[in-house]
Amino acid sequence: MAETPTNLPLGFVTDAQFRTTREYFIPKTNAAGIPDTRAGCDTRVNGVFGGAVVEDFAQINNYFNGSVALPPGLANLQGKSWRSGDDGANIVESNDMIAYGITPPSDLWQLNGALSAYLGTVPLIASDAVPDAMWELVNARGGINGEANFIYAGKSTYSMYRRTQAALPGMGATVAFAGFFSFSEWNQTQAGIVLATYRLYNSAVESGVASNLGFEIGLGYPSAIAVPGELALYYRHYNAAGAEVVRYPTTSSSGHITFRYGSEFFLAFTRSGTTLNIFVNGILLSTFSLGAGNGGSPGTSPDMRLILGANWDGTKYLNGGIRGACVWTGAQPTAAELLSYYRVGAGFLPKAPPGA
Repeated sequence: MAETPTNLPLGFVTDAQFRTTREYFIPKTNAAGIPDTRAGCDTRVNGVFGGAVVEDFAQINNYFNGSVALPPGLANLQGKSWRSGDDGANIVESNDMIAYGITPPSDLWQLNGALSAYLGTVPLIASDAVPDAMWELVNARGGINGEANFIYAGKSTYSMYRRTQAALPGMGATVAFAGFFSFSEWNQTQAGIVLATYRLYNSAVESGVASNLGFEIGLGYPSAIAVPGELALYYRHYNAAGAEVVRYPTTSSSGHITFRYGSEFFLAFTRSGTTLNIFVNGILLSTFSLGAGNGGSPGTSPDMRLILGANWDGTKYLNGGIRGACVWTGAQPTAAELLSYYRVGAGFLPKAPPGA
């Protein structure tokens, strides 16, 4: 009885998945006991020929899944007629996480024109001062597989931000966060930018068992160590003793990191114990060993909230959009999974195949 061959949709599988498929697995066994050589291809089809075909298909698969640079001919098509999303954005859905082996976040807000929670039970609400939500159009080209033709991000301006309706269940010392942020311009308050923070939503207090700042990432936190720190990417939280812990990701030469305006970036961090990893566009930027006693210790108050796009009072606002924001309070994503999350959301990996 004939067996149905494996049908691998090229571009939807990794190099490792492709190479472990039974039809392509190498080495093959030559039943006749004749050595498989390139010279032997002149008189018969042997395993070397099959291996060459596999290598060609492996390259095509890697071109299609975006893990290697496209050859010039295909690269010239990118952003024109190559793939939907290459010039904009896609939303990340459960099927995409399954297809690419991404650990699902405990909470995910797509912010694609709505404040509801895609994963988790806690919805977002618009800011208290400006209750009407605004949306930034980030892709009018659309995705695939029946998605809407427009993809949005939650617009953040002065006093306009998003926050969760309640405290997040399971928030603790071990946590990961990720999201896409577009930067329009430096805000007019000149006080810095809070991109995402987990803190009291109704008070400036940041320390104490009930009130400890769980985490904050942003741009331009005032620092005594260097003037450039006032413009740079930073991360901070409060430890169990109520002391502030601040870290600045740096380049290999210890230079501070800033972002150009008019662009979108994917920012993420994972925090486990006293180890902090910070990622930009899915690539590990900096790793910090925080030291004993310096792990995060989020406040226990029911007034703790995840706030996106501004500080608790609407100042230090991001003049831009936020989408695909998510939190892992349980199993943490790996670096490879964060890279896949970014690549799907940025349009460099195709959406999950139909029926996935």
